[in-house]
Amino acid sequence: MRLKRIYGENFLSIKKFDYSLDNQGAVLIHGSNGKGKTTFVELIYYAFFGETTKDLPADEIVNNVIGKNTQVVVTWEDEDDNNQKYKIIRCRKHEKHKNSVFLYIGDKDITGKDNADTQERINQILGLNAKTFSQSVLFPQGAGFRFSDATDKERKNIFDNVLNLTTLTTCKEIIKEKMAAVSTEYELNKSQQEIKVADLAKTESLLVDVETKEERHVAQQQAQVERLTKDREKTAYLHDQLDDELEELKKSIMPMDVLNQEAQKAQINLKLAKTQQIELRDKHQKDLLPLEGGIAFKRKEIEEIKRQLLKFQELSGVDCPTCLRPVEAHYAENICNTRLGQGEVLRAELSGLKKDIEKCNEDFTASLTTLTKLEQELQANVDSLQKSMGEARAKEEKKKGMERQLQMYATQLQNIDQQLAGLAKNQSSLKDTIQKTQVNADQIKSEIAIIENNIVELASAARHYEFWDTGFGNKGLKSYILDAVVPYLNERAQYYTQILTNGQIDVKFKTQTRLKSGELRENFAVEITNNEGGNSYKSNSGGEKRRIDLAISLALQDLVSSRNKKRFNISIFDECFENLDNDGVEVVVQLLRQMAQEKESIFIISHQDELKMRFPKQLFVTKEDGFTEFQQI
Repeated sequence: MRLKRIYGENFLSIKKFDYSLDNQGAVLIHGSNGKGKTTFVELIYYAFFGETTKDLPADEIVNNVIGKNTQVVVTWEDEDDNNQKYKIIRCRKHEKHKNSVFLYIGDKDITGKDNADTQERINQILGLNAKTFSQSVLFPQGAGFRFSDATDKERKNIFDNVLNLTTLTTCKEIIKEKMAAVSTEYELNKSQQEIKVADLAKTESLLVDVETKEERHVAQQQAQVERLTKDREKTAYLHDQLDDELEELKKSIMPMDVLNQEAQKAQINLKLAKTQQIELRDKHQKDLLPLEGGIAFKRKEIEEIKRQLLKFQELSGVDCPTCLRPVEAHYAENICNTRLGQGEVLRAELSGLKKDIEKCNEDFTASLTTLTKLEQELQANVDSLQKSMGEARAKEEKKKGMERQLQMYATQLQNIDQQLAGLAKNQSSLKDTIQKTQVNADQIKSEIAIIENNIVELASAARHYEFWDTGFGNKGLKSYILDAVVPYLNERAQYYTQILTNGQIDVKFKTQTRLKSGELRENFAVEITNNEGGNSYKSNSGGEKRRIDLAISLALQDLVSSRNKKRFNISIFDECFENLDNDGVEVVVQLLRQMAQEKESIFIISHQDELKMRFPKQLFVTKEDGFTEFQQI
């Protein structure tokens, strides 16, 4: 797998970078810390897998000065496929292509339906995923330490990726799911079996109870029928008798509308009689008023005449107060006689007026007596009608009560008929129940047989899945594969430790650890033997640890390459000289030069200036205005 070219624009601190990756030999990428040397690694890693070795959030790879239009392009050839050309274009926050990734074979676009589908196609073409690529091409900072100081589980996870054993893990997860499903189904069937057995016991017990009840029920039912029949005869007799009485009562009830009409007429006549009395009194008062007024006037005139007679009698022989002449006696007498005559006339008229009043009163009394008698007769008629209405209402209430009682008898008859029908039906329903219960018992027995068969099959399936659960686990095929590759891995680790430590340190991979009890336990371990120091990873110096890390990483890379048909033409070492003394640096330099003869391109990333004299071909990294620049030397 020959990587040809890498191109990046607005990626991390890179503004624009275009570089050929093949046939470069050993290239030192150097510069002071913080200039962006590692972006060279991230650029290649992101181009293939759409992620960074540091697992940065997706949008953080976009240059923070430009803020958009990130584009990364990588091209390569497949030597095993007639040098077929491939190209990946990966964009982020691109004005035209947004966050898309494109894949080409030659000039043919074979991009998938979405980014995930396209990435799956890329992995298939490469024959590896991101983690395996990292183990086979990259030596990132701290990679050896992560393996040497990792737990048993972490080491096995690394080998899962290096040896592409994730398929076994996936198979184990599938088996686990199937085991869980079988276990759930098994427990469900066992639970159903218990329920069905309990149901069968209840059903058979119910069948015995129903059959016993049927025998007792026949005798009880006959007695109930006889009792209900007597009750029905009695109720029917009472019903018919009451119905006859009700018909007679209906005949005796005067219609309320007739009574109401007559009562209304009587009330109107009574009101009219009372009105006539009031009008009679008013007329009598009006008739008396002028008569009484005339009597009062006549009496007043008589009194006036009396006063005048008395006055003339006193004036006889006395000077007239008006003319001052003496009043003659005969003159006074004539005036007195005249006034006496007038007085008699007035008394006669007064007597006549009194007789008129007496006559008026007599007429009034006679008329009033007649009207009063009429009123009394009318009142008696009203009272009689109200009494008749009261009696009619009472009869109506009695009629309603009798109708309710009649309805009650009818309801009782209906209930008795229903009970009799229910008894007749209940007799057959018990027989039906016996038949249905027997059918139900047979059905339950059949279901129990099916469930028991399911339990046997599920138990067999569980044993089958348990076998493959072990087979796909660490103690199965994985253990077999690890045992198979450990000799090769130890041979390569010994090869590199011999070069890097001159045989001082030996690294061995083991798949089992012997406990103090003498028992062997599955445990993937790295055994470090230092002939001049500590016999554990942690007890070695920083430089020794770095050499151990590099030896392990190179051994793992060789293992990956040996198992992958498609080998890459480059390797990248990021700060592999960290913590090494001069002798260590010299050894690693010689090893890298030797590797450069086997691979087209070896890229060494370091901030150590003394390495510049050891690698003629260089990329000098600087940063200006926030942008990383790679200058080829």
